[in-house]
Amino acid sequence: MKNFIMTIGLICLFATAGLAQKALFKINLYSFIKYGDPEVYMEFNLNDKSSIDAALRLGFNSTPFSNQIHANVDIRAAYRYYPLHNIFETPIGLFLRPVAGFTSLYGGGLSQTGNNRQSSVQFGGTAGVQYVIKRKFAIDLFYGQAYHFSLNENLQSGFQPVYNIGVGYGF
Repeated sequence: MKNFIMTIGLICLFATAGLAQKALFKINLYSFIKYGDPEVYMEFNLNDKSSIDAALRLGFNSTPFSNQIHANVDIRAAYRYYPLHNIFETPIGLFLRPVAGFTSLYGGGLSQTGNNRQSSVQFGGTAGVQYVIKRKFAIDLFYGQAYHFSLNENLQSGFQPVYNIGVGYGF
């Protein structure tokens, strides 16, 4: 798992080397603490009002505090609009963020006899705040709701929260 994370990090580093001061590589600490899986995401500035970001989480979704083992894939993409761009330089400040994504979980509790697959497509919106220190270190917080459209009969469609406590580094 460590080699996988290092490989993803190096790919992102080389991919953004030519985008000086226009990209932020971040890790979602909330998903790491809750699920035990690191979620990495990149944010690219489009202009002085907006940016886009993409998140990827691959892992086993198991922590010492749970009795579950899951193989997890979570992919999301979002657009960020900074309404206070006249006051703060993008990507600093309050932002609004529509989001779309795909989630697929496979597994079940250790006490269950069978495993199942749970997949969904999600659409939603979040709002948050981000601060970048010396154009290098970023702190990113956001919360919102996403509606998950189930792709299986064993998972119900419905709203689920989207959380993020991210820290990152700017390129």
